[in-house]
Amino acid sequence: MAVSKIIYTNGILTDARGAAATAEQINQLTGIDTEVIHNGSTSLETAGKIGVHLVEGIARLAWYALNTDNSKMRDQGLSSLSKAVKVWLEVQEEKESCAKTLTGRVQAYLDQDKSREILLVFHSQGAHVGYQALQALEQYKGRIHVVAMGGMIRIPDAMAKTVMNLAHNDDPVSNYVAPVLGPNGEWIDAGNGGHDASNYLKNPLFIDYLFKSRIINESAVIGQDRIIAPINQSALPITAC
Repeated sequence: MAVSKIIYTNGILTDARGAAATAEQINQLTGIDTEVIHNGSTSLETAGKIGVHLVEGIARLAWYALNTDNSKMRDQGLSSLSKAVKVWLEVQEEKESCAKTLTGRVQAYLDQDKSREILLVFHSQGAHVGYQALQALEQYKGRIHVVAMGGMIRIPDAMAKTVMNLAHNDDPVSNYVAPVLGPNGEWIDAGNGGHDASNYLKNPLFIDYLFKSRIINESAVIGQDRIIAPINQSALPITAC
């Protein structure tokens, strides 16, 4: 049975406008009603704070290792690392909150009609948000389809009716981060294409998988050449979390 709704959740360093632009591209490709659960847990500013605190902490502790009588430098280094951990923990809390928002939206949509099925599309860190949501959606998994693009984790097959973890072989997140973080679900080598979400959508494997798995009907696709038009301003619904 084809899905009647798609929800997209983005990765790090993506503002609401950027997430909506990707969702609009998904809508163009599939012709299916698409909305955004915007994962704003790791903005450029937040990532910058973590990076600065880490660099400062490591540098000061390295200096202390060469000058062990400088306890002030040691204390400053430990303080910087503590600040980095604090910001990182705040990111985890925000991701958990976003997962709860996604869970609630999926439940509300599927509860309205027991015959409905839904497709969840995740990019990068969005896959971790999605993984947490899927844990809470166990009773709905027979009506949920998942595509993770360049995910920082690989969604296990057992968590949904269908699961595809799409990974470009030159994507550092899906090739180096995901195997370390786990869980390690099955994944598909999508060739070269980098980490950008748009490049995953342009990869024929994305839309071909949706056809072959009967997640969408081919008649729903706009245009036979599958060209994704530039997005100036999306009108799709966006939920911040």
